[in-house]
Amino acid sequence: MEASLNEYRFANIDGLRRVLRSYHDLEALALQGDMTSASILLDLCTALGTGGDDAIFVITKRQRQAIFLLLIDGKQGDEAADIMGISRVVVYLHVAVGLKHMLHYLQTKEAEFFRQPWLVDYVRKNAHLPRKELASNCGKSTQTIDRIIRKLRNDGHLAASSRSTSRRNSRRRQKSGETSEASAGVSDINRGAVNIPS
Repeated sequence: MEASLNEYRFANIDGLRRVLRSYHDLEALALQGDMTSASILLDLCTALGTGGDDAIFVITKRQRQAIFLLLIDGKQGDEAADIMGISRVVVYLHVAVGLKHMLHYLQTKEAEFFRQPWLVDYVRKNAHLPRKELASNCGKSTQTIDRIIRKLRNDGHLAASSRSTSRRNSRRRQKSGETSEASAGVSDINRGAVNIPS
């Protein structure tokens, strides 16, 4: 197997599929000390986002689950669909999109959604907005917005507490606005400006 491992260069989707189908063999060889297998496995784990807290978010959780079930664990499409609770067509769609994003990452070492600088810039400038509103404004999912915010925070481009601070401040403004309206109504009554029916 080692001779064929040297040929793996993640040149296309089919090559990536073959490597993922060899995932367990790569693990076994890496445990025996084969550095080529360990290197390929490290790249795969990074692209799959299985690196723990420091994981790079290249694919979604559902894409990862579909790839693990179909390619790594060798399940059939119907079986993977039952496990995931979705149709077989959607399972294959998750795999296809996930492989595309993984291949892009493995070839360029950058997550695909960061190829859209306008999106990252918009999220950075408007991180104080609720995530659902950001997602709606950008035409993206809330998971994508979450990944961008996490990446911006990890890279130091966004303060970790800016969102929670702005949320707290907006709650305070709302409360003070309600309080000032309520007190304005009381002062109007005290001045006799409001007629209270008897």
